[in-house]
Amino acid sequence: MKNRLRLMAAQCTAIVLSLIMAFTIFPMAVSAETGDGDDSSSAAGAEAIPDFVSGQLIVVTEHSTSTKQMKSIARQTGGQIDTISTLGNGSRVALIEVKEGSELDTAATLEREDKVLFVQPNYIYTPEEAATGDTDSDPVALRNDPGFPDDPLYGEDQAYLSVDPTVEGEPKKGSMNAKGAWDKLAELDELGELDGQEKPIVAVLDSGVRLDHEDLQGLIDEDLCTTFNGGVQMGFEEGDNADDDEGHGTRVSGIIGANLNNEKGIAGVAGNRVKLFVVDVVMPDTFRFESIDVALGLGYAVRNGAKLINMSFATAFGRDYICEIAMKDAWNKGALCICSAGNDMIEFLHSPGDCPYAVTVMGHTWKGAPARFTNYGIEDDVSAPGYVTSPYHDSDHSYIMSYDSKPATGSGTSFSAALVTGAAALLLVVKPDLPPREIKNLLYTSSGKWSFSASREGQCFGMVNINTAMGNLLAKKTTPEKIVINKPAIEMYAGTDTSIEYAIYPGNTNTTDVTFTSSNENVAKVDADGIVTAVAPGKATIRLISKAVSAKCNVTVKEIPYQTIDQKPYRAEGTITLNDMTDIVEEMDENNVPVSQIGFLLHRYHVNLKKSETIDAVMSSEEHYSFLRIKNKDNMVVASGDVGAPKSYSRVTYTAEQAGTYQLQTCMQINRLSWPNKPAADYALVLTSDKSFCEPTVDSIDNGEMHMSWPAVDNANGYYVRKYADKGLTELEFEDKISKTEYTDTAFDKNKANYYSVTSYVETKAGELHNGVTPLVIKMQNPMTAKAKVKTVKVKAKKLKKKSVKIKRTKYLKITNAKGKLTYTKVKGKKKITVSKKTGRLKIKKGLKKGKYTVKVKIRDAGNEEYNAATRTVTFKVRVK
Repeated sequence: MKNRLRLMAAQCTAIVLSLIMAFTIFPMAVSAETGDGDDSSSAAGAEAIPDFVSGQLIVVTEHSTSTKQMKSIARQTGGQIDTISTLGNGSRVALIEVKEGSELDTAATLEREDKVLFVQPNYIYTPEEAATGDTDSDPVALRNDPGFPDDPLYGEDQAYLSVDPTVEGEPKKGSMNAKGAWDKLAELDELGELDGQEKPIVAVLDSGVRLDHEDLQGLIDEDLCTTFNGGVQMGFEEGDNADDDEGHGTRVSGIIGANLNNEKGIAGVAGNRVKLFVVDVVMPDTFRFESIDVALGLGYAVRNGAKLINMSFATAFGRDYICEIAMKDAWNKGALCICSAGNDMIEFLHSPGDCPYAVTVMGHTWKGAPARFTNYGIEDDVSAPGYVTSPYHDSDHSYIMSYDSKPATGSGTSFSAALVTGAAALLLVVKPDLPPREIKNLLYTSSGKWSFSASREGQCFGMVNINTAMGNLLAKKTTPEKIVINKPAIEMYAGTDTSIEYAIYPGNTNTTDVTFTSSNENVAKVDADGIVTAVAPGKATIRLISKAVSAKCNVTVKEIPYQTIDQKPYRAEGTITLNDMTDIVEEMDENNVPVSQIGFLLHRYHVNLKKSETIDAVMSSEEHYSFLRIKNKDNMVVASGDVGAPKSYSRVTYTAEQAGTYQLQTCMQINRLSWPNKPAADYALVLTSDKSFCEPTVDSIDNGEMHMSWPAVDNANGYYVRKYADKGLTELEFEDKISKTEYTDTAFDKNKANYYSVTSYVETKAGELHNGVTPLVIKMQNPMTAKAKVKTVKVKAKKLKKKSVKIKRTKYLKITNAKGKLTYTKVKGKKKITVSKKTGRLKIKKGLKKGKYTVKVKIRDAGNEEYNAATRTVTFKVRVK
């Protein structure tokens, strides 16, 4: 456990670094509002706030750390402890006030303390509600089935609660079919099988709740409701949250469990079959949630018997380790967290939900299409209605019915999560001791055929169907038939970790005996929860086994993109990928509407410098803004350059005050809205020095000419030979530019001392870079295109009885604008169908049976001096008839 927390510490330091960069390198407006549309029911868009609390750090220490020791640790860094608490797993946690702008240095100092496990910012979460409004419809007139509940607003809910989406021809594919589950529970009631069972307890971490709400009477346990503000627990009334001015917590609570058949309000998914309490974790007047309160609120919820914890809030990009610890503790004690995926329209990692100890819920429409704002991707688990176009109106009015002070509509993954929490609660009504893993599997396998998992290049386990999940719970247990995982292949950097999520089919299978194994623990390890930790570069296979069925995940571990420069000049052309993502902030216009959402990608290099050595570094990118800066061994910024626009460059020059190793940071700015379509960004970096990287060798002195030579340097186009009047190499007399040679003849005055240095230089297509004559220009994007010339290649089976058949590339592939040598690789298809690597010719081997076969070919263009290399993939059919 401690090793894993030490890993967290290193990752948290990187996160703090990225946050400091985000708010010092690129100052811009930052907002907490991450949803689409205007949230007319809240103050979320009222002011721009950062995504962590400036001047605060959360410090987690070992179990045995005393309060006195924690205060001493804080004092050594100039910090002051606000609060000290204990997490559910026994670790001690302190919220420390530090000087604004010193967060990075203070975090680095704190992590060197023996008892400190990790340090992180106090992150800020926002509710994932995209829009709300009043309803002016007459839902009572819309009910068309006397079996429906008598709640007056239930008519509007039919689109997502009452229709069976598995019925052939049924247009409402996004329905959850709660009505079917309610009917099953009514049958159990009649048989008396639920008599005497206590109601499952659900905790809602949110903005509070209106205790006097007419549709929540008998649902809320007022004695358990509490508030956490700034790490301090206080009474519910004291926190002034019983009125829930924002209304968000009341709407979420109503969707989960508002009373059924009380002739009031809406029909909550779990009706009055649950006991619910609210843990208010919203800071007053800001409508924001903070990490410290969420973590402590989770611990309180578990201690007070919650089996489900609804968390309808999120923040983009990064992991909140203190919340992960609290969620893991809840999982180990039999409680499941259900979280919003977020409303950013992206597939990046979100906290708190994108971790193995929670179910993350995306949003869809009543027709089964992704909601326009929902996040998605392999870390997101299931989907539920979040943006519902009414089947009863011609307009495109969107809503999910809820109810705070009056009937209201709303959209957002906040409500999607609440719907799934209600669904999970119904399962616990039948089986109160259902473990979190089994609840997950019932939800994952309930979707049937309706899933939009691949529609946005992301994955999920489909749309939740409450009736199907209930049916699987009540059915007799069977043996597993299939395991489906969310990550068949993973690329990781050494020292990082991720998780594998899985579903075992059919839905009524026993899920208690799944085991994980690794083929090479020296490359990647895996624990019982499916947490994969990258150990060292290489390849490994992670297997999941349940009785006679299994699934596998291929893991590739790469070196961390962190290099040492031991020779100057140095040139690097690299690619920054999503694994290098460090932070996101959001730019708002004057009306507080999102303009663009900016991310920063970071690589780090070590540079070894001599005292008084001057280095000159230039970075450029074809498509993105770039930035360079240099930090010394004490982690302080000693030099920084201006931001370089696309096709231009950022430049930094620095003279070392002392010899040592310095850190050169290359940073690239991207727009996260367009980034999912561009999974990598190319850049070039060139570094030169005014000092000799090698001492010239004097071969001979003849008639006043000195013959010198020196070792060759990789990537050098030529060399500068400089003559100085002093030993310190500061007073330059002249220099010679030597191109692609290993020696030079240089004038030599034997009547006085002569001092020389040799420095190589790099030329680019645009010209000489060393003295800054022209900016660096990187290669252009490769325009090569490749597509299937015909959809289906036809071959007669009778020909394949006697011999193999070769088909020329020109018959089935069309390639244009190729700029270099082409190579072909088959990446999918029958073994009896091969592709020539050199010519692309298709070979169909003897014996292939009749049928249609899908073949996928990867074409690589090596590029040339002007264009980058490029890879294109083409898919076509082979029909043997």
